Amino acid sequence: MFRSIATDVLLGSGGVCDFEIPPAPAGRELDLDQIAVSYQPSDGGPARVLGRALSAEQCRADGFLADGAGVHLCPQACEQISADERASVSVLFACESTLLR
Repeated sequence: MFRSIATDVLLGSGGVCDFEIPPAPAGRELDLDQIAVSYQPSDGGPARVLGRALSAEQCRADGFLADGAGVHLCPQACEQISADERASVSVLFACESTLLR
């Protein structure tokens, strides 16, 4: 079973490209490999899922980085999303699952 924590952020004119990692629920640990990020354009178009880059060198216009300090949109993605003043970004954090034995 996964317990997830979702964060929705409305972007203002300055843009928001960095997201804090919330504390895990009691007795759980967040799995940084299970972070999902999506961008909802303000024009009503379909949401776009961003992929995780494993390093800054792998960043591209549809990517994000995640580390112990937070989730960071890649510079190209940040620029594109920040230009859409009423866009929203959703970040989903999942906890490690517990297997019953």
